[in-house]
Amino acid sequence: MRRATTTPVLKDVVLVGAGTATAERYRPACVPIAVVSAHLSPSPSERLFTPAEGLATPILLTCAAAPAVRRAALSPYAEIVDCGDETVDLGLVKAELERRGRRRILCEGGPRLLTDLLAAGLVDELCLTLAPVLVAGAAPKITHGPAFPAPLGAKLLSALEEGSNLLLRYSLR
Repeated sequence: MRRATTTPVLKDVVLVGAGTATAERYRPACVPIAVVSAHLSPSPSERLFTPAEGLATPILLTCAAAPAVRRAALSPYAEIVDCGDETVDLGLVKAELERRGRRRILCEGGPRLLTDLLAAGLVDELCLTLAPVLVAGAAPKITHGPAFPAPLGAKLLSALEEGSNLLLRYSLR
């Protein structure tokens, strides 16, 4: 999965988990938004599924075991692609997107999807923005899920300063 911040983001598809797409109220874009959802949980009334001329049809990446009633409710609004039998296989997700000519995959999360992609070895770059905002409490991390067997190393490829923000791009390969 590739994500760049030093130049305009070049992508063929935006990959996102269903919870993040819903919470952040994603909408259609020029490139397809591909949503990972084993249970096809998004509602057809989400603004992501509002058709608009010149914008791409969303892609729902699910598994064969997804509820038929959810599949029927969402099929008029999105391309539904099975990527596994009982669960969504992220290797198949990548293969299915690439088969459709979507090789530059920008993953916007959420934390669980990023963790699963990292664990599967499917992330080649990480772009991280550091903003000078301090918060307290149980703030989430950019990853969430089981611990990795060993920390994942990264090599800094570039750093940009924009105002007081730092835009960092790392290679994970």
